[in-house]
Amino acid sequence: DIELAGNPLSGVPLADIAAALSRSYTPCKVKHIDMSYTDLVESDGLSLSKVLELPTLREVIVAGNELDNGGLETLTENLSQGNSITMLNLRQCGFTAGCGSKLATLVQIMPNLEVLGLSANRLKNEDAGALLSGLHRHRHITHLHLQDALLDDGVSSSLIQFFKARHSCEVAPATNGTESTSTTPALYIYLAVNDVTLTLLHRLATSGCCGSDTVFTAGYYVTSTQVHPQEIAEVVALYGGHLYRKVSDEMMQGLGEYLN
Repeated sequence: DIELAGNPLSGVPLADIAAALSRSYTPCKVKHIDMSYTDLVESDGLSLSKVLELPTLREVIVAGNELDNGGLETLTENLSQGNSITMLNLRQCGFTAGCGSKLATLVQIMPNLEVLGLSANRLKNEDAGALLSGLHRHRHITHLHLQDALLDDGVSSSLIQFFKARHSCEVAPATNGTESTSTTPALYIYLAVNDVTLTLLHRLATSGCCGSDTVFTAGYYVTSTQVHPQEIAEVVALYGGHLYRKVSDEMMQGLGEYLN
């Protein structure tokens, strides 16, 4: 493992370091690199792509850097599809409106990626739609982190369309006319609890579009009083009581009549 978190790396020739680690006389055995909060910026996207191409590297944390949409675009344009990354944490990397197509491309060119962290980025409905479209085409992602991603109300429509398409592929007609069950791996989506996500989950709970292969997990505290207790109760009934471990006293009183 290489732990570089908290050290300023902007402008450091990461590509040269990656090349040195890849030379035959110093065979690279690094599987994990933490570069969180290292002052990486948009112009470091190219160097980052070379690091991600290290042959044995599996897990990369780049959280808390201002890569912005430009750095994401540079990364996707230069990253080889031969990479072996299985976990990429891009939490709080300054991604904003318009990043969705680039995120979808990133999923496409990282065929081994299973865990993608996008928490605390400012995603809009159209970005979520583009990303989910990419996830539908390339189903190797099993864990998607969207906590505090500033999702808006419109995201629920994109999610419903995504799950309808995903669910329709779970059981498909086989060549002999019988039904064949898809081997699509379960997808875990991580959300923070707030008014938007509670409303979003309630819409999904009542839409009937989610298959059993999708699991939502969320923070343990609900302090919102703007969502009706019955809506939370319906969400809990579908996604499991573990979804909300503790709520405000006022909300708990309201939940009692629906959960008893």
